[in-house]
Amino acid sequence: LAGSYVIGSNFYRVWFRVAEGGNNAFDYHGLKWEFESLELSLLGRHQFRNAATALAVGEVLTDICFPETFIVRGQKESFRITEAAVRQGLKKVKWPARLELVSTNPKILLDGAHNRDGMLTLVQALKDYGDNILQHKRLVLCLGMLSDKEVEKTMDIIGPLADEMFVTKPDSPRAGQWKQMAGFARKYLPPEKIHAVEDPILAVKAALKTVGSEDMLLVTGSLYMIAEVRKYFFNSTNFFQ
Repeated sequence: LAGSYVIGSNFYRVWFRVAEGGNNAFDYHGLKWEFESLELSLLGRHQFRNAATALAVGEVLTDICFPETFIVRGQKESFRITEAAVRQGLKKVKWPARLELVSTNPKILLDGAHNRDGMLTLVQALKDYGDNILQHKRLVLCLGMLSDKEVEKTMDIIGPLADEMFVTKPDSPRAGQWKQMAGFARKYLPPEKIHAVEDPILAVKAALKTVGSEDMLLVTGSLYMIAEVRKYFFNSTNFFQ
């Protein structure tokens, strides 16, 4: 039978801190590998758990799948993952639309938190990085969700943190009664701070007009909507107009 390796038992990571340049750093204590101050470009404490798991997989594959030397075209070769490769890979890894800070002036964060669990993870990250990378005075929220998700429960998680909200319609037949999000938001914001804009791009542009120099725009919800906004952001020359 194959062996099993459990995070927190066979390998683990030490809680992170913010490193120079905005990346995060963590220590990894593995099956054999020991690394200090590994920088990770991804935001969110869950990503450090993911990174530690990936490193453990690398350790296991290196030992089991690749012997110390093997023959390639008559020549002895070796396969090892170097410390430099580990550090460079973690520092450069990208995960689009997952706590992705696409602009710092103005500050714009994209995250595909399309259900309750995803929104809990997002809110935790806002708290974890609230004093540094994601620090803001006002949080302007642009939210679009599919109607078959736990929309009201998700609103109850993110709603209390928003200072102004723009609800929009993802490009999907499952968007349904998308304006109901505005009704759910009234538990947390006055009517004048809640806006319903059907087109996601127009919603983001309208939201940007309310974002001050110390504020942050958070675009979150359906991955359909996030993908549309992200594509427009990186391909448009007049996104901020």
